[in-house]
This record gives sequence, structure tokens and C-alpha cells, in this order.
Amino acid sequence: MRRVTMETLRRMAEELPGLPWPDAELEGLVAPRFGVITGFPEFLAEVEALDRIDLGAAGLPAPPGRKPKPAR
Repeated sequence: MRRVTMETLRRMAEELPGLPWPDAELEGLVAPRFGVITGFPEFLAEVEALDRIDLGAAGLPAPPGRKPKPAR
């Protein structure tokens, strides 16, 4: 995954116009000054990995108190 850039975040903000993102907040995602969100690129990588999972193949969990049905 490529590093997050200010240009990318500005384009995302344009696509989601209902959420105002001041440049100072976007800059905090690109180059964190306080160390609070240093894992932002890792978070995006995890979201990307989750997006590749076929949730239909994962199946649903059994309701509480019931044993799951054996796989066929």
C-alpha cells in the first residue's frame, strides 16, 4: 500500500462533502505531530485485507446457547 498523501485525502474529502475536513486535520493524518494516529496507514491496510474476505464463506455464528451445525 502506498503512503497516504495530502492530495489523496483532499480528494476523499471532496467525495464526502457532508464531512468538512480542514487542511490542518488532513495534515495530521499525513504527518502526525502528536503520535495519536501514527497507525493510520496500518489501519488502512487492515481495512483493505478485510475487504478481500468473502464473508459469505465465513458463515454466521450460532445463536447463544445453541451448538453450531456441522459443516457439510
